[in-house]
Amino acid sequence: MILQVDILRMIAEFIGTIFYYSRAVLTPFGEVMKLWIDAVLGLMNQYIPMEISIYAIIFVVLIICGVIINYHWPGEKKGKEKKEKKEIEPSADKCKYCGKPIGDSEFCPYCGSRN
Repeated sequence: MILQVDILRMIAEFIGTIFYYSRAVLTPFGEVMKLWIDAVLGLMNQYIPMEISIYAIIFVVLIICGVIINYHWPGEKKGKEKKEKKEIEPSADKCKYCGKPIGDSEFCPYCGSRN
């Protein structure tokens, strides 16, 4: 039990040290973010009466946009890349030793062996 508390304390001190020394970098970013958000909200207060419904609408729009973007561009699909490679390289001759495509060449450009 005492060992677990010491480990947690060491982890907390390590994270605290990282945040303490990165404060010089993080503080200006935080101030800039606060300034532009305050400016945008100030402009919205002038032209649109601020109610909680405005925040709810913005929240829903951001969530819907995120879902649509992740649906259309979900990231790298490993299965799709393998299929494309299989379709592209079947006509190329492969080296007997390393298995890489050599084309019409008699020598492998990768390992230098004669095929």
